[in-house]
Amino acid sequence: MMLLAPTHCLLAMHHHTIPRPTTSHSGGGSGSGSRTRPPAACSVGDRVLGLHGGKYQFGTPGAPSGAFADSLAASSAAEQQLQRDHETVLPRWATLTPQPDAALAALTLAPGGTAQEVVFSNEYRTWEKWYAAVTDPASFELSRTEGHLAPRGGANNVCDPSTPYLDTASLAVRCASGTPAGTEAYLVVQTEEALWTWRLVVA
Repeated sequence: MMLLAPTHCLLAMHHHTIPRPTTSHSGGGSGSGSRTRPPAACSVGDRVLGLHGGKYQFGTPGAPSGAFADSLAASSAAEQQLQRDHETVLPRWATLTPQPDAALAALTLAPGGTAQEVVFSNEYRTWEKWYAAVTDPASFELSRTEGHLAPRGGANNVCDPSTPYLDTASLAVRCASGTPAGTEAYLVVQTEEALWTWRLVVA
């Protein structure tokens, strides 16, 4: 299976004109009267209709395809909060349901205090879209709630070789000011292939 970098990078590298020769004939002559018209400009994006070369087809935010719209599943407070904050239509697999028994660690936070950072990595050889949420969004804030992971081992960035695509990502979680001590919740990060859970506790 061929793995490609995200579409915006492919378009930046391959945006060129593709010849589309057409021949017209002037007034009843033979081949000697033919001429070739200038090629029409056509980008790679026009050819592939915006199709991503990796695992997903990314559309314009706020204008999802019918398949993505049908996959909307707002069965938890975390999903509903993510959708309200980012107008994100979640794919069916993104349940963002915590797994308390498999929690990686318990993070202790102080109201309005320093944020804690969590790190997660892609173990698969495909590009993975990830989403993150907390089960109590009124008490805990996330630095970001979605992103992409490169295939395991990372991937070259043809646009800027000095900044390769990483198979690891991180985000910060902070406790909102005024949150009572003893408040608990879960932070969940999920891709189509994996799910990570952290327990959050207010000191």
